[in-house]
Amino acid sequence: SARTSPCATTRSVSKVVGAGSCGIDYKELLDRRRRGMCPALFLAPMEGLGDRRFRRAFERSIGGFDEACTEFIRVPSKVENPEKMAAGLAKSYDKNELVQGTPIAAQLMGSNPELLALVATLLCERGAPRIDLNCGCPANKVTGNGAGSTLLKAPEHLHRCAEAIATAIRSASAETIMTVKMRSGFDDASLLVDNLYAAQEAGAEFLTLHPRTKADGYRVRAKWEHIGMAKDILHIPVVGNGDVISVATAQGILAETGCDGIMIGRGAVQDPFLFHRFRSAWGGSNAGFASEAEDVCRFVCCFAEEIQGVDLMHRGRKCHGATSARVNEGKMNSLKQVCKYLFTQNASMQAGLSPLLRTSPHSCTFEAFLKLVLQEIRSRWTPGGLQTDVQVDHFSYKR
Repeated sequence: SARTSPCATTRSVSKVVGAGSCGIDYKELLDRRRRGMCPALFLAPMEGLGDRRFRRAFERSIGGFDEACTEFIRVPSKVENPEKMAAGLAKSYDKNELVQGTPIAAQLMGSNPELLALVATLLCERGAPRIDLNCGCPANKVTGNGAGSTLLKAPEHLHRCAEAIATAIRSASAETIMTVKMRSGFDDASLLVDNLYAAQEAGAEFLTLHPRTKADGYRVRAKWEHIGMAKDILHIPVVGNGDVISVATAQGILAETGCDGIMIGRGAVQDPFLFHRFRSAWGGSNAGFASEAEDVCRFVCCFAEEIQGVDLMHRGRKCHGATSARVNEGKMNSLKQVCKYLFTQNASMQAGLSPLLRTSPHSCTFEAFLKLVLQEIRSRWTPGGLQTDVQVDHFSYKR
């Protein structure tokens, strides 16, 4: 069984001691809360929402987080040419992706230990400071292939996958660390303790827990008591994730769980100033954001620039039959997805969302749609943080 006593190992958390060539000292970062400072703040990987365009736009316009992580890099379970596959996947990672120099980790998702290890080795060579194993994605297209939250059904296999990545990192003599991000379980939380110990014993330097099951999706409140239990039984740091949308909820998750850091995903899109509000609450400065509405507009414009940049890059390649109308629709949908979060900020913003989502790409250019979005933000945004308590499921455009 993967369940072992927390006293069964004395393996030290050695690689987090120094920043090394990767440029981030995770031990110092995760020790900040104990020293009365603002806890470690992580921008969560978000498949389909927090992609490269979003991360770059967010970091250069508002930012405030200590580290970001790529959306999952999907490692197939079977492949004819493993070396070619691994090289292609690893090339998608760029340690210098974020223009302000914020470190960025890489997240792997898969269920084949050997192939996960092969990609991890190449990510080490590309300078990834951290490689995270995804054990939480609830999407059916992922779990149907045995990856993501499906790993939570078999703690022994979770252990094999995580250990393979950790071993590859050690063999590469890299400063990189291996971590695991998981949900509480698949159908229920009955294997949570086994999965927590499996990750720790496999060599995870810290663990991030999103305390919902795969079956929960995003429909129920995060069970923070699961994070508190993980903190109680593990000897590695625990990062809490789930339903942190304000300074009050950040203080709540820290008080209730004792977690060492906070990872924010959807909440940071709903309130882009969230990381700065946290820093201000812990004695930092909140200077530089005198007009929140204009700064939100700056973020949206940066995101639009990133979307346009990808569009221009694609125009230089074969379009594979894509029409300009389809390209325009794709760009508008990307911006609509971010708007679906931003426009939950207050009741007036929510009222302005539906007309934007109904705007047809066949009758409106991306540039004209962007102007509409900026106009609505300037007229409706209320300074001070999220005014409503709305959870948004980013797997659907419907609210």
